[in-house]
Amino acid sequence: MFNIKPLTAAIITVISLNAFADDSLSTQDQTGDFNIADVNQSSATGSFADQDQVGGDNNAFIFQAETQSTATQIHTGDLNAAASEQSLNTGSSSLQDQQGMFNDGASLQQFGTDSTTTQLQIGDGNSALTWQEEQVQSTALMIQAGDENFVSVDQIVGSGNTASVYQEGDMNTAAAWQQFSDDSQIYLQQYGVGNEAYADQLESQQSTTTIIQNGDSSYLATYQELQNQSQVIVDQSGSLNEMVVDQTGGELNIAYAVQSGDVNSLDLQQIDSFNNQAYVYQDGSDNVGLIYQEGQDHLQIVSSTGQENELDVSQTGERNLLTFSQDGTGNLLTAEQGGSDNTASGSSIGVDNEVVLDQTGTFNVAEVAQQYGSDNLASITQTDNLNYAAILQGGIGNQAFAVQAGASHAAYITQQGNGNLATATQQ
Repeated sequence: MFNIKPLTAAIITVISLNAFADDSLSTQDQTGDFNIADVNQSSATGSFADQDQVGGDNNAFIFQAETQSTATQIHTGDLNAAASEQSLNTGSSSLQDQQGMFNDGASLQQFGTDSTTTQLQIGDGNSALTWQEEQVQSTALMIQAGDENFVSVDQIVGSGNTASVYQEGDMNTAAAWQQFSDDSQIYLQQYGVGNEAYADQLESQQSTTTIIQNGDSSYLATYQELQNQSQVIVDQSGSLNEMVVDQTGGELNIAYAVQSGDVNSLDLQQIDSFNNQAYVYQDGSDNVGLIYQEGQDHLQIVSSTGQENELDVSQTGERNLLTFSQDGTGNLLTAEQGGSDNTASGSSIGVDNEVVLDQTGTFNVAEVAQQYGSDNLASITQTDNLNYAAILQGGIGNQAFAVQAGASHAAYITQQGNGNLATATQQ
C-alpha cells in the first residue's frame, strides 16, 4: 500500500475539490519571507492559475471568474506586486514576470477569446498595465529593462490586433491604444532616458505603426484614426526631439519619418487621404518640419541636413509630386500644391536661403536650385495649367520671382553673383 503524508493528502484534497467544483487548477510556490499569493477562481472551468515567488514582501493576486483561461505570475526579488483579472474569457492567457524591486503590474482581460498578454519587467520601480476587452486572437506584449519605466497597452473591441512594446533605459514612458480596430499592429521600441512614445489606432483596419526612439528627453506620438491598410514608420534619435504623425481618415497611406540630432521638431499630417505618401528626413539640430497632405495619390520626399532649417509643405488635390532637400543653416522652404498633377523639385545649399513655391493649377512644373551662397530668395507662383518655371541661384542676396497666371508658359532665371533681382510675369 501507498502511504500518503498529511500535507500531501491536504494538497490532493484541495485539487480534488477544485476538480469537482469546476475543473480549475491553482498552484503557488513561495521561497523567501513575507510573500503574499492569492488566487480566487469562481466558475472558472478549465482555468489555470500559477504563482511563483522568490524573495521577500512580494504580492500576487489572480482573479478568474466565468472564464477558461490561464494566468501566470512570477516574482524574483523584493517588494514587487502583480494583479491579474480574467472574466468571461475563453482560451486567453496572461503572463506577468517581474525581476527586481518595487515593480508593479496589472492585467485585465474580459469578454475575449484566444488573446494573450505578456508583461516582462527587469529592474526596479517599473510599472506595466494591460487592458484587453472584447478582443479575439489579439496579442499585447510588453518588455521593460531598466528603472522607473512605465508602459501601458489598451486593446478595446477588435480582433487580430498586436501591440508590442519594448523599453530599455530609465524613466521612459510608452503607451499603445487599439480601439475598435482589426488586424492592426503597433511595434514600439524605446531606448534611453526620460523619453515618451505613444501610438494610437482608432477604428483602423489592417494598419501598422512602427516606432523606434533612441536618446534622451524626446517625445513621439502617432495617430491612426479611421485608416485602412495605412502605415506609419518613424525613427527618432538624439535629445529633446519632438515628432507627431497623424493619419486621420483614409486608406493606403504611408508616413515615413526619420529624425536625428537634437531639438528637432516634426509635425506630419495626412488628413482625409487616399494613397498618399510622405517621406521626411531631418538630421542636425533645431530643424523644423511641417508636413500636410490631403487628397489622393500625392508623393512628397523632403530632407533637411544642418541647423535651424524649416520645411513647410502642404499638398491638396490629386497626384501632386514634391521633392526637395536642404543642406546648411537657416534655410526655409514654403510650398503649397493644390490642383492636380503638379510637380515641384529643388534644393537649397548654404545659409539663410528661402524658396517659395505655389501651384494651384494642373500639370505645372517648378524647379529651384540654390547651389551655394546665402540670403537668396527664389519664388515661383503657378495658377493655371501646363506651365514650366526654373530658377538657378548662386551667390549672396539674389532674388528671383516667376509668376505664371496663364497657360503653357515657360520661364528660366539664372543668377550668379550678389544682389541681383529678376522678375518674370506671364499671363
